[in-house]
Amino acid sequence: MVPAMPTRMEEPMTEVRTPVSSDPELAISVRGLRKSFGDVHALDGVDLEVAPGTVLGLLGPNGAGKTTAVRVMATLLAPDAGEVCVAGLDVVKDAAKVRERIGLAGQYAAIDENLTGLENLVMVGRLYGMSRNAATVRARELLDRFDLSFGADYDDVRVVVHRQSVVHGGVMFVDGSVVLHAALPDMRLPISYGVLYPERVDVGAAPVPFDAASWTFEEPRDDVFRCLPLAVAAGKAGGAYPVALNAANEVAVEAFLDGRVQFLSIADTIEEVLETVPDFGKMHSLEVITAVDAWAREEARSKTTRGVIS
Repeated sequence: MVPAMPTRMEEPMTEVRTPVSSDPELAISVRGLRKSFGDVHALDGVDLEVAPGTVLGLLGPNGAGKTTAVRVMATLLAPDAGEVCVAGLDVVKDAAKVRERIGLAGQYAAIDENLTGLENLVMVGRLYGMSRNAATVRARELLDRFDLSFGADYDDVRVVVHRQSVVHGGVMFVDGSVVLHAALPDMRLPISYGVLYPERVDVGAAPVPFDAASWTFEEPRDDVFRCLPLAVAAGKAGGAYPVALNAANEVAVEAFLDGRVQFLSIADTIEEVLETVPDFGKMHSLEVITAVDAWAREEARSKTTRGVIS
């Protein structure tokens, strides 16, 4: 999209100096828009037009009328005077049709911050009258389009034990077919692809040999692979738990490599740290994430150093 030049607004908002036209092909057309709240004139004769495929930014101090103008365009607030058309439809006379054609995003990134990106999109789709299945399909399409598919539900991710360590991931399509990502066990290719996605770069990795190849896949046993259910539980809990799990795991593995704890004690260390995670609130900043990481590492170190996990 080609962004349109933002225009700074004075208080109250009066005019955006762009040509005004009644062209029905315009995305937004505003002429003489006025809105007052008692003696406060929030909008005093605003004129603007926005062509399809462009971005228009409204800049101005608090109280300039930016939100009021957006609310009128979104049919959430009736104007006192003037004409506002969105997608060729009058926001007063054709309000219902306008709402069928537009979407409105608030200042916050999600409707419910406790929901995943997929769940928020499905909720919006349901509010627009879509069935759950149709909303889910459309939500996944949008996540894929903007490279945000990492928001998949944990129940949609399947983990298997692959002792040859050649297949590093796979996708099952709706028709039952499967595409696998295979590379040598040194993880060079999966790591480089994860870092450089969507580009693929030659990192000097040898090709996977397929002569007489035999690959096996087994369902993991939670009593054997104890860190797996801990990771899933931490992921579903969200918040500080995934950060704490990662930090505790790194400390416990380091202690094992140094000979200070047994291999099976790695899961014990992680589990004990997760059982005592305090409430750090939302993970909204790097400072909060760093604080959780530091706390979890200290907790894990105290357990391995004191020999609590033996």
